[in-house]
Amino acid sequence: MFMKFLPKVKRQQPGITTRTRRARTVRIRHIQPADAQLLLDLFGRISANTYYSRFMRPPAEQTASQRWPELVRLASVDAHTQVTLIATADEHGRPVAVGLAQLVRDQADPAAAELALLIRDDYQGEGVGSTLLDLLAQAAMVRGIRRLFANTLAENVAMRRIARQLGLPIDSQTSHGETTITISVLDS
Repeated sequence: MFMKFLPKVKRQQPGITTRTRRARTVRIRHIQPADAQLLLDLFGRISANTYYSRFMRPPAEQTASQRWPELVRLASVDAHTQVTLIATADEHGRPVAVGLAQLVRDQADPAAAELALLIRDDYQGEGVGSTLLDLLAQAAMVRGIRRLFANTLAENVAMRRIARQLGLPIDSQTSHGETTITISVLDS
């Protein structure tokens, strides 16, 4: 009965809103199972070079229906072992994915987690990757993860630059064309 006197509160969507270097608005939040369609669109809009930089292999020729089960799995993360963030922007009145970031706790070493970033080509160089990595580092700290590591191609200088911009201690080892970047997020 007394509820009708309470002010109406506009429900905020979870996540944060930020501006890119080109002043575009991007919303970053935890991924949800319903985001599989956004991921399908994201993977369909990245170049072969971006795909290769992220996965260290050429993109496989797959139809949307072939790719769908993997994207549903990616959107349905286990919150105890993973953190997956999606960055979205509004295009033509609807949200589209422009970035994806994930950390997955190492089962053999719970103090470590692997991280990965994927930024749509037309949003690269605008700070989206840096913001996503900063948020992943914060999520790692909250979970007691001490080290983040990323395996990249040796020529992926953007990933090394983004890691250095965090301002945390990093180490990198290069062998056979691949670089492993280790970021210390908590003191030993």
